[in-house]
Amino acid sequence: MGHVLNELWKGQDEDRRRAELLEEALGLVAPGGSLLVIEPALRDTSRALLRVRDLLVERGAAVRAPCLFRGPCPALLRETDWCHAERPVDPPPLVAQIGKAAGLRKEAVKMSYLVVAPPGEAWQAPPAGRVFRIVSEPLPSKGRLRYMGCGPEGRMGLSLQEKHVRLENRAFERLLRGDVVEVTGAEPRGDGLALGEASTVKVLAPAGRPVPPPRGEG
Repeated sequence: MGHVLNELWKGQDEDRRRAELLEEALGLVAPGGSLLVIEPALRDTSRALLRVRDLLVERGAAVRAPCLFRGPCPALLRETDWCHAERPVDPPPLVAQIGKAAGLRKEAVKMSYLVVAPPGEAWQAPPAGRVFRIVSEPLPSKGRLRYMGCGPEGRMGLSLQEKHVRLENRAFERLLRGDVVEVTGAEPRGDGLALGEASTVKVLAPAGRPVPPPRGEG
């Protein structure tokens, strides 16, 4: 379902009505299937989708992606936050030609999305360890690398001082929005986690790839 919800019932109890529409659609999904909902990556449309997500979760729905956090979406806590994905794209020749003529470069597409399981199906158990999905671009910070991550324990900043980069944590230098990572050796610092020279960083699932089940499952 693509770019539909944001056009419906604007200002008319839209969150509830949009959630009910998705519940109807989920009733048509076969066991083991999923409902994919795509909306524009703008702040307002993304936050609207997150509010609908929360209503579905309250009613027992399981989100397969992108959420690793099962509670109310932490991106809704601050008005300035939202959640969107970005994927590289190789446009068809005609689209590339039109873009070139218009002076537009389209190397990636952005969207907000949900993959929701049909009724009665449970959340997938997250991988073991301290796991986060990267939900930001690299954030400017003097002398350190920083991202926002969202995982089973919530949404928080993840940082690593440049002087502490080692082979075992070097993957932190090149993370992409949407990557799912496991970190070790991180300590609470402010409103997030600080990694150190003894920390490790492992990409469990690159952006756009399924999150692996816990070790020993699947």
